[in-house]
Amino acid sequence: MKHLIAAGLVLIMLMCCSAALGEESLVIESFLYSYSGESMDAIRSYEIRMTARGYIADISMMAGNTRLILSMTEEEVVAFAGSLGDLSAWDGFSGDNPDMLDGESFHLDIAYADGTGVSASGSNAFPEGYFGIKSAVIDFFSNLMDEYGIYEYFFE
Repeated sequence: MKHLIAAGLVLIMLMCCSAALGEESLVIESFLYSYSGESMDAIRSYEIRMTARGYIADISMMAGNTRLILSMTEEEVVAFAGSLGDLSAWDGFSGDNPDMLDGESFHLDIAYADGTGVSASGSNAFPEGYFGIKSAVIDFFSNLMDEYGIYEYFFE
């Protein structure tokens, strides 16, 4: 019961923080974005989950089989939600381009605290603004790794 009350207080604090910052974004309860490309270093997933202890980031990178679990602050989650903007138009997107043999595929699932969410996926077909959102996600998680002093190295 204490965990439920604590989780509820965190959600209220996040809503207050979001409103105080003037952001119109919804409070993220969980987030999963994964993509794959033509090489092993282009297979990644980025996840945010709310736990009894607060938010965590779960970053998986196939190059080197790396998985990182990092703590996140409420402010970081609010900032992340703000960087994504309103993705409601993406909900239900499922695209495929069968004429393309190589390329990129993605999957996105976001659950908001108000019970709404966004689910989208595609293989060589993307919703409007996809590459900008992809960059925002990668930049955010790269900066989070930098805060922890974790750097990625690629060997050729």
